[in-house]
Amino acid sequence: MVDLTPIGNHRHQWMEGGLDVITLRDLATHWLDRTRPYRPSAFWFWNADMTPDAMADTVAQMAAADIREFLIHPVHGLEIEYLSDAFFDRYRHALRLAKQHHLKVWVYDEYGWPSGVAGGKLLREHPTVQSELAERYQ
Repeated sequence: MVDLTPIGNHRHQWMEGGLDVITLRDLATHWLDRTRPYRPSAFWFWNADMTPDAMADTVAQMAAADIREFLIHPVHGLEIEYLSDAFFDRYRHALRLAKQHHLKVWVYDEYGWPSGVAGGKLLREHPTVQSELAERYQ
């Protein structure tokens, strides 16, 4: 059995859809309405050269699939240097494409794991911030 009571005790005022409380029943009823609160978002993994033409195709495909927002997530395999001028040129291009298709872009400020290493750039430029492990032996 599915609980159709409101999710938590939080009240939400949605900009679209006219709902002030989201319940599982609301979700089931309005899923196909495709108003923003019910549309899927996408992680856009940047793991190649990210040519402008390929990027335009990807954003057009997301818009055609009724995806209205995405997160740009650079991952292993990205062929341009993270945080380089070329990277920011591609990012600006993605923002222009999103604007053309009326898509929302979320900033996902991370590259690689563990979190916070900026794809190795942090330790290459500031090796003194590397953590050290101290062990106690008895």
